[in-house]
Amino acid sequence: MFETRVNCAEFLDSADCDPQLAYTSFRFMRLVNRFAGGTQAVRNFLAGEMCKYDLNRPMRVLDIGSGTCDIPLAVTKWAQKKSHRIEFTCIEINETALKMAAENIRKSDCDSIELRNEDILEFHPQQRFDYAIGSMFFHHFKDDQVLEIIEKLRLYVLKGVLINDLRRSFVNYMICLLLVWPLSKGMRRDALISIRKGFKPDELRRVLSRIGDAGVTVKVQNFSRLTAAIRFDQEG
Repeated sequence: MFETRVNCAEFLDSADCDPQLAYTSFRFMRLVNRFAGGTQAVRNFLAGEMCKYDLNRPMRVLDIGSGTCDIPLAVTKWAQKKSHRIEFTCIEINETALKMAAENIRKSDCDSIELRNEDILEFHPQQRFDYAIGSMFFHHFKDDQVLEIIEKLRLYVLKGVLINDLRRSFVNYMICLLLVWPLSKGMRRDALISIRKGFKPDELRRVLSRIGDAGVTVKVQNFSRLTAAIRFDQEG
């Protein structure tokens, strides 16, 4: 059941996903990011990169499939406390998530986060970014598509990409089942499929080893997370 990634769509992947299901799903993901290591994984990665970064200008980060922008907002507040400035460009295509994100940004009064309704496969930015981050994003794609997206990112991302995603295992599946059991049937289905679409460490290393001129570091994080830092051999 967990040897290979499943290849079936979540309800959330559908263009006509029920708005109430989407709303509940994105609220749940915000809690998972906050309390189960998703936000921390991004913060730790960027903190490590800041040690070797030119702080005379803002760090420019592209956040892919941002959902409600909870991670960019949390990381921005953390960076401000450290007297660092990070400028996030957040792209998302789900209409419910976009509305929730816009409201969250408005309430935060944050001027360094730009929210855009964009599909990463059709995204052609005018500016370049230092890093790109995808949190619980890449598991929605087949292995070849993951590589296709990363190669596309190399056109306008200078330093590297962080994959911050779900680790596929029986234990994580059972933990997820306990967490989502009180929720709706649609929520339970999507959450459990997400775990089964996640990655195993060796599997992700094997896929990413096909990327040329890049260093790849795959780490098992706390809770159900797996990260892969892909650093490009390109100066910016």
